[in-house]
Amino acid sequence: MNNQSRLSSAALICMLLSARIFAVLTFFPRSTESGFASIIGILLSTAVQGLLIFPVVRLVKKTHTDPLSASHNISSPLEKAVTAAFLLFFLYDAFLDIGSMAYFTDYFFSVNMPRALTVACCLLTALYAARLDSPVIGRLAQLSIILTCLMLLTVAAGSAERIDVTRFDLAIPHVGKAIFHAALADTGRCECLVIFSFYAAHTNGDAAVTARRFLIAKGTIICTIFALVTAVLGSLSLNTPLPVFTLAATSENLITERCDALFLLAWIFTGLVKLANLLHCAAICIRRLFPKSTHFASVMSAGILPAAAALPLLLIYKWESIICSERSIVPIIVLTFILPLILLRTDTRSADAPSDPSVQNSV
Repeated sequence: MNNQSRLSSAALICMLLSARIFAVLTFFPRSTESGFASIIGILLSTAVQGLLIFPVVRLVKKTHTDPLSASHNISSPLEKAVTAAFLLFFLYDAFLDIGSMAYFTDYFFSVNMPRALTVACCLLTALYAARLDSPVIGRLAQLSIILTCLMLLTVAAGSAERIDVTRFDLAIPHVGKAIFHAALADTGRCECLVIFSFYAAHTNGDAAVTARRFLIAKGTIICTIFALVTAVLGSLSLNTPLPVFTLAATSENLITERCDALFLLAWIFTGLVKLANLLHCAAICIRRLFPKSTHFASVMSAGILPAAAALPLLLIYKWESIICSERSIVPIIVLTFILPLILLRTDTRSADAPSDPSVQNSV
């Protein structure tokens, strides 16, 4: 990424929101016990995430570079290791998104075509967007957020008559444990933190301000979605796939009774924006690892690899075992907290170390 492809803060925030919203629209964490515990857990998780990305913010402020470039300034082997770690994360997340879009599209919607063709359609669309500059993807993300907000407002209007706060299930047993699991699950699904770590040094705005605005927006939107679903459908609906689609499909308002179609449009849009962003980031990592690779070849490789891995599981109908498994929080902690912290400490020590041997001998 060069100076001509710098993102605006608003574009980056929308890219991060698209990634997080697609995850919550697809399904809620399997450990969800009640809407009340989930909302408290999300608020707690949002505060924790602010601490997790603090080293990234400090690294950007101090070095004005991303973790890949900061590791390059230290040593070439470290740069390759860091780049490979980001690449594997982006490819795995793309693998999950490609499979989830194909699986849920086939499972919930009347799509009379093979899953392989669904994968091909999603992949080709995302590949076309991934070949564009990051500011263009950012503008697409802004459109997806506008569409998602419109969808949520329409669903809320169609379900307003059935909202009942008694469905929040305030009397759940072991409320502390439920809140802890909700906070842990929400943090584990915030892959957008890794995307922020990758892009934070390439925005026109201040990284700390961007992070703060994103966390506030993310917490507000996700809490609103949980509150809306729980207040209308109850806590039992929280463990069903595509819960917002279920809410939209049960709309009884004559004006908004086709909210399910608007949900499908918003869900597909946010998913494609997230997938395009992942493939774009993965292609950048590929070109850093293999400098002779072209832009086209790197983007195609970034898309074909996760799609080829997901397709066999989709064709033999084993994808549900993948999507229902809990996601580990370890990669997010390593890439957004531990790695930037190590780079920050190493850069500080390198800056403090005297470069003149005569000075070292005199100490």
